[in-house]
This record gives sequence, structure tokens and C-alpha cells, in this order.
Amino acid sequence: MKRLLSSRVTSLILPSALIGYLFGLSAQASTLFEDFETPSLTSKTSYAGEVRTLASGDWWICAVGSMTAGSDHYNGAVGLRLRGDVGDTGVSQHMVEMRFDKPDGAGTVSYKCASYASHSGGIVYVEYSTDQGASWALVSGSSNTVPSWASAGEQMLPASVAVEIAGPVRIRIVKAAQSGSNSVNIDDIEITDFGDIPPTVTVTPPFVTVEAGNTVTANVTAKDSEDTVLAVTAWSLDIANTDYTFENGVFTWLADATGTYTVLFAAEDAAGLAKTNTLTITVNLPAPSAPTVETTAGSILLSWDPVPGATGYSVQAYKLATEVDVFTEGFSGCTDMRSPQGTTVGVAGGNTIANDFSSFGLDGWTGFSVYSAYASNVVNNVTNYMVKFGTGNTNGWIQTPPMDLSANDGECTLTFRLAKWASDTVSVSVLHITDGGATTNTLETITTLPNQPKAMTLYTVPVTGGTEDSMICFASQSGGNRRFFLDDVRLFYVAAARIEVPNEQIAIDGTTARVFGLPTYAEYLCTVTATDGDAEEVSPEVPARTTAPTVIILR
Repeated sequence: MKRLLSSRVTSLILPSALIGYLFGLSAQASTLFEDFETPSLTSKTSYAGEVRTLASGDWWICAVGSMTAGSDHYNGAVGLRLRGDVGDTGVSQHMVEMRFDKPDGAGTVSYKCASYASHSGGIVYVEYSTDQGASWALVSGSSNTVPSWASAGEQMLPASVAVEIAGPVRIRIVKAAQSGSNSVNIDDIEITDFGDIPPTVTVTPPFVTVEAGNTVTANVTAKDSEDTVLAVTAWSLDIANTDYTFENGVFTWLADATGTYTVLFAAEDAAGLAKTNTLTITVNLPAPSAPTVETTAGSILLSWDPVPGATGYSVQAYKLATEVDVFTEGFSGCTDMRSPQGTTVGVAGGNTIANDFSSFGLDGWTGFSVYSAYASNVVNNVTNYMVKFGTGNTNGWIQTPPMDLSANDGECTLTFRLAKWASDTVSVSVLHITDGGATTNTLETITTLPNQPKAMTLYTVPVTGGTEDSMICFASQSGGNRRFFLDDVRLFYVAAARIEVPNEQIAIDGTTARVFGLPTYAEYLCTVTATDGDAEEVSPEVPARTTAPTVIILR
């Protein structure tokens, strides 16, 4: 049997009345059929024309006996590949031509065609001769542009044209002379007698794409030459699931397995002539629905509905990105702080007072002209403490103790809140100090500040090159009145963007799964992936949070 598709193609069961037609034997003695199988044309390896004696008679073949796997397309073991270079004319014109007459005339010429490899746009047409090949005439309406193999649904396409020539006649199929990549494959030529018009089988739609679990429906009609509807006398779909019906010209099939399938429909008229047409069905894998969730102290239990067409499942559980705090200070302990008096020592980042602020909960901090600022003393309705820097004519600054910012390749984020005193003109430099004060980098200079702490603005500054002894300094830089407020200093970095639970902590049983070995009070997102061996589809994400540990009280 000749397969029509290359991917999960159905094999077809045909009635005995059609066996001769499909295997190169005439279903009726006067109908000519040639499939180039007997004897095989596999030895025809050049495009040069020559006469070959085949089952139906002698043919002039200016083509290659096509057999290159994956590139040539044909039914059975061999077909023809016709080139079409611009310079091919005369006896070098690529064609397949009868060198004998069909005595009963020609009604309809039919053949199968496909583009070679990834080619497309090749044009073929039909000519006839009633003087034993001395001259040839074009059959009107026979020009056929062959699409690419992919756009044709990866199958040879049927083509036919009415010739209607009485008396002895011979036929040839010619590849047009064209430039570019447009070679075509030809196979299974059939010529009916003059006056015999074979029934036309129509499948609507000819191509269907659905997700597994859905029903495919197609309308099939067969009409004779007088446009009378005929009954479809033979059809079959040979797959594991045969849950289909065919009633009143409507074909219905439950698509429960993924893949690509071809249904062949056959019809016969009163004279016994047989024609076929096909329905190609592509069944894709649907995505799983969102799984249901149950949680325990250290595990997540998932369950989901079976996915039609799926041959297996996998489960993914992961945490989202996590912010890791390196340093925070809200100045809540600075309730009665004034800048200590004493001798100052010059270091990078400003003047460092010999005294420190440890008595106010700021161990390791240093600075100059630093005051506590309870917001109600400055602006109403702000209830937290902050620190204030500078006076009307003195720059102020404050510097963190040394901290380790080397994690995460020395990259982190600094956030803080600033405001200026009333209408003071002030800018604030944010400095990154390393190497024990030997190296100072300005991270950012902020020139526009809100004028009261109630409206403090949150600023975000990236920090790079962090070391094990990094310090951050905030310092006023403008002349004149130089007072500003600072609050809520924070340094943090973002951990891995997605932390997966290892596969060895996930046990799947059919359509349920257990994710185990988890900490309590931990939040995860979970998905289920279905596969059919080729494709994968993923369910929507569902959140899951492990519960508190169980406490057992012994009495």
C-alpha cells in the first residue's frame, strides 16, 4: 500500500473494486493507467530522454526515476522527477510522453504531483496529439502550479483536466521551462475513455487541525458526470481507535490520539470507474488544565485530569526570585542624637568624627553634623524617626560601618529616602567606599529633593564592585543652607530568578504527583506538562504553600 503521509500515517483498507486502480491495473479495460512501477524506473538516474517500455506501453521519459528519500515524493517504490531549466526545449524539454496511441480517445487525464524537496512553484501542463506525435496541442486549462511539499500538507496532490478527444490519441505531461528551484514529482497517470467522466469526490474541509479529545467532522460528496450525488462505497480509517461514523455524507471521528492521519474516500460510478479524495487530520496535544492542590507541612499534592493523547506527564515546582537583605537601617533608635564634639579625622567620604554613634544604636557608623529628627518636630503627622544632616552653613554626612557586599558577584541594590529642610538648596552625593577608605566611587548625586520629610522620596541606586569592607556614605554638597533628612537605608540583592525543586523530590503516579522534602510555610508555583513523545504542553501555574508542622501533645 502506498502511504500518503510521512508522520503517523494511517494505512488504508480498500475495497477489491479499487485494488487494481490503486496498484496500476485498470479498473476498466479501456482506462489507461501507468504508475511507472513495472518494470521499475529506479535505473533511470539521468534527466536525458529515452524510451522505456512499461506496463501500459512505450513512454518517452525525459526525467529521473525519483527515489531520493526525503526529497523525492511518489506513490509506491518510484515515480518521476521533472526538471524545468530555462534552456530545456525541444527533445530536451522535461516531460513524460506516450509513444503509442490510446485507441478509444481521451476523456480525462489525471495524475499525482508534488514539489521536489523544498522546491515550489513548478508548472506542469498537458498536451495531446492525434497524429502519432507529429504535432502537439495544449489542453486548455491544464496548467498546474505545484505548491511546496509543506504547504500541500506533505502529500502528493491529485490533478485532472478534461481533454475530450475522440479517436486515437496520445498524451504527454510537460514541465514548463523555468528558472529557480521548481522541480516536480509526477506519478500515477490515468486516462479515461472519451465520453467517460469519472465521478468527483469532494471532502470539505480537506485539512483539519484539532486538539486531541475533540471531534472531527467533514462532509463527503461524490457526483457523476451528470452532477448526481453517488453513495460513497468504500472508506476506512485504520487506527487504534475506530470511534467514527459515516452517515448521510457526514464523516465524524473522535480524535483521541495525536499525530497526522489520512482518510481515503472512494467512489464508483455505474461504469466501474473509481476516483478517490482524502481528508488529512492533524491532531495536536492539548494543554493540561490547572491541577488541584493539597498541602502538608513538607509536601504538595497535585492532581489533574487526563490529557487526551498524552503518553506521559512531568511536574515542575519552583520558587520565584527572592530578595536577600544585606543591610538595613531605619534610625528608630536615634531619638536624642546630636553630632558628637571632638577631633575629626579626614578619610575618603568626608570628615569622620573620632566619636561614633553606638549609643544611639548605630554601631560602627560615623559622621559629622548629624542630628536625630523626630518628624513631629519638623512636620506634622509623620511618626517615625530619621536623621538630619548639616546646619544653615555646615555640610553634614553619615557613613555606614564596613559591610560585606561581595555576594552576588558584588552587585546589589541600595534604596533610601531623602528630603531637604524647607527651602534649603542642597544636593546629596551617594558614595561607595572600599579598600579601608582608599577608594571612593560616586554612585549618584541627587540634586532634586522634596522639601519636607512627610513627602520623602524613595531612591534606588545600583551598586557594583562590592567588597568585604564596603561602606556607603551620604553627604550634602551644596553651599548655603545645606540641611537634609535621611531614612530607611537598605542594601539587598535578588537570588536566583527561579529556584526549581529537584526531580528526585517529585513522585508522579498517573495523574497525581507528590512534591516532598519541602520546608514549612514555603510558597511555590506548580505546573504539569503533558507529552505525547513529540510535543509538550504546559498547564497554567497554580500557587501552593506548605503548612505548619503538626504538633503532637503527649499526655
